Amino acid sequence: MVKIDTLKIKMLGLMLLLAMGETAMAQVFSYTTPLVASRSHVIGYVQVDRNNDSLDVTYVVTDTPSWSITKTYLHVSPTANGFPVNSSGVPDIQNFTYKTNHGNVTYYKYDNIDVTGMPYTYISANANVTQQSSCVVDTSYINSIIPKNKLLMRVQLVKNPAYFKTQLYDSGGNLIFNDYFYGNCVDLTHPISDGRYYFPYAVSSYSGNSALLSCLVNRPENLDLVNYLINQDYATSLGATGTEIQAAIWTLLDYGVPVSGVTNSGVTWNQSIVNAIIADAKAKGEYYIPPCNGYFVVLLDQGCKTAMKNGTTPNITVQQSIFWLPVNKLPTSYNYSYGECANAWAKGKKFNTAGWGQYFQAN
Repeated sequence: MVKIDTLKIKMLGLMLLLAMGETAMAQVFSYTTPLVASRSHVIGYVQVDRNNDSLDVTYVVTDTPSWSITKTYLHVSPTANGFPVNSSGVPDIQNFTYKTNHGNVTYYKYDNIDVTGMPYTYISANANVTQQSSCVVDTSYINSIIPKNKLLMRVQLVKNPAYFKTQLYDSGGNLIFNDYFYGNCVDLTHPISDGRYYFPYAVSSYSGNSALLSCLVNRPENLDLVNYLINQDYATSLGATGTEIQAAIWTLLDYGVPVSGVTNSGVTWNQSIVNAIIADAKAKGEYYIPPCNGYFVVLLDQGCKTAMKNGTTPNITVQQSIFWLPVNKLPTSYNYSYGECANAWAKGKKFNTAGWGQYFQAN
């Protein structure tokens, strides 16, 4: 008679049920692993989403605009030994199942990959990536493209993230650059009214006309510091609001000293934050050129240009101001150039020691 060990049978049955349950659960999941360029630089991630017999694999670059994807290679296998490799065991990406050329993208998805009959999915995800080597803003072009004729201007006091919201129209009543802009006061002497219309000239802060800039602000040598200042996120780093930004701009460009609760009808700010902003701008803003995705300062002249043209003394009765013009409003004023192509892999297990090609099991 065969003696049956019922306890062992029960244990084996339980293990089988658990294994079956684990396999079933594995058919619907989401898995993410880092996308690593040049062996050490994490530039994003690869996400795998499985819904039973359908698989999506998504490449996402998060380190933007520094990095972008020019080509992707992808292979999906039911086993760790199912990838195309050469005689040395190095992955042969040219024979991967999926290959796509891209034009410097930061997101791409291979969707609805058929994984019928694959209880497990092993994936190798490779990409050719490029690192942006430089982005150069042409300030001479900016100087030339700024509108030359008088504009129609109206400001709205908003205080955050900048002191003003500035609207500018040309002589035909058309909104300049089809947008409104952040703006600030740049002198402590003259008033400006919310909602009233004015007729200024626009002047680039990078203008080579030093006499005009000296008429517009007391300290034109600090305009580069203000360009630096408006391109920083002091709200996050220092807890600054638009009033601290405004006080720092007054301090950098005017001879007067703004006083919280006194200046400009009692506007208040945190002076320690203002001091920190000014210190940072002085330390890092000398000769500053805005980034291609940043802003540059355009001054709004309420009388200097006309007086200089007529050879008369400027009669300024309205507060001189600035607005922040996004560089991308003038797309031909900057140029991206890309560096050498680098190699990137979704992080996992190396195929061998001969290279750094990798694969991973998604589960």
